[in-house]
Amino acid sequence: MEINLKKLGIVEATAPDSYATCADFIMIWGASSSNRAVLLRLCGAAIAVCTEAKRHLPSYDIMTGNPVGYGHTIVDRLNSYGLLSHEILELGIPLLNLMLEKVTFTQEVSEKVNFTAQKEVG
Repeated sequence: MEINLKKLGIVEATAPDSYATCADFIMIWGASSSNRAVLLRLCGAAIAVCTEAKRHLPSYDIMTGNPVGYGHTIVDRLNSYGLLSHEILELGIPLLNLMLEKVTFTQEVSEKVNFTAQKEVG
């Protein structure tokens, strides 16, 4: 998908290849869904890790696994490029959804295990 980042231009957006990076974001997103400040930071961070704009933005530190802290820096930077909070939210939520598609949850894993474990031998 393409998104318009104003001064950074129109950029291609895809979920990161890393399952762990996607999980970092999705686990926090689910746990803090009612906190708008955290959501704004996650959306900013999602824009940074999901787009080629990352070459203009600080890198996500996988050692800390802290998308919210990272998002604080990114929101400030995106704002300096002309993006307002509501625009960051509008662009970031679909990117979080892209990451969600890459994360397999325990229930899905259990269903797959149960499906293969219940084969009966004749």
